[in-house]
Amino acid sequence: MKKGTKEEKIKAMKDVNTGAAGIFLLLMVILAEFYAINTFEIQTYTIVLFFLVSEISSKFSMLVGLTFFPSPDSGLANFFKGKVKKYDIPIFLVISLPIILISWKIWLDILAGGAISIAIGFISMKNFSFVNGDSLGAMNEISRAVTMWLICLGL
Repeated sequence: MKKGTKEEKIKAMKDVNTGAAGIFLLLMVILAEFYAINTFEIQTYTIVLFFLVSEISSKFSMLVGLTFFPSPDSGLANFFKGKVKKYDIPIFLVISLPIILISWKIWLDILAGGAISIAIGFISMKNFSFVNGDSLGAMNEISRAVTMWLICLGL
């Protein structure tokens, strides 16, 4: 949320102090997740599926971010980027296939995580010229909350 050059934005991100905007966004994500959990129908099968699909979607979003966007020369994103290969997305989807085959809506919920990742990746590229660990964390948390909402809405 910092205005200025890319270097100023990166310097602000490396600051260990949490700003008001960071706390606000953290609270919004947590409240969104709690509200989604509270509005969900309570059945053992659906609750397990709810958390499982939201986690698959959040990890898929990080995988998309690591696969399609460059990372900085150092840091957590660079470490993970070194471990990710282009063929990891199809492998991820094959491993997730038993869950995805339960319903076509689950397929859309997981793809929503990828769409969120692409949106955050473009924003990160515009502001920093790369996707760093903070961007990956945002992809993970926002896609989890959005997936929970989609499942609660029956989408």
